[in-house]
Amino acid sequence: MSKLRANSQIMPATISRELVDPGFEANLVKFADDIASLSTVKASISYVDSKVSDLINSAPEALDTLKELADALGNDADFAATVTTALTTQDNRIKAIEDDTSRIMAQDIVSAEDLSAQVDGAVVSFDIAKSPRVGSAQVFVNGLAVFEDSVTIDEATKKATFVTAPQIGDKVRISYIAER
Repeated sequence: MSKLRANSQIMPATISRELVDPGFEANLVKFADDIASLSTVKASISYVDSKVSDLINSAPEALDTLKELADALGNDADFAATVTTALTTQDNRIKAIEDDTSRIMAQDIVSAEDLSAQVDGAVVSFDIAKSPRVGSAQVFVNGLAVFEDSVTIDEATKKATFVTAPQIGDKVRISYIAER
C-alpha cells in the first residue's frame, strides 16, 4: 500500500446539481424518507400476538400450527393432486352407477304376465310373450312360486313347461326380464 505524503489532502468532490438526473434525485429522496420511516416503526409483542391470533382464527388446538396441519394432510406434498385423484375416482364410480342404473331402467321387466288363459288341465307347455333373459324367470301358480324341479323355461322357444299340468281354474303367472 502506498503512503500518502503528509502534505497531500483528499478533498470531497463537488457535483454540480445540473449534472444529476431529476428522476434519480427524486427516487433518492424517497428512498431516504422510506429508510427514515422504517427506523421509527416497531412491532410490539401484543401487535404480533394479535396478528398470529388472527391467522389462527380460533382454529382447534390440534390444527393451529403448520406441523399439525401437515400431519392432518398426511404430509402429502402434492395434496391437491391427491384430492383431485380421489374426486376423479369418486366421479368415475358415480358414472358407473349411473350407467348401471340406466341399463337397469332400460330393461324390459315383465311383471306377472298372465298365462291362465292357456290352462285347461292337460296343457303342460305355455307360450311366453317375450324371450326371458336366462335365469330371470319366476313362475307362480295361484300366487305361490313354482320351483325349477316343477317347471322349466326355454328362453329360445319362449316356453314354460310344467312337469304336471296346472288344473282348470289355476292362476298361472310369470315374471321375467325380457331380452331386447
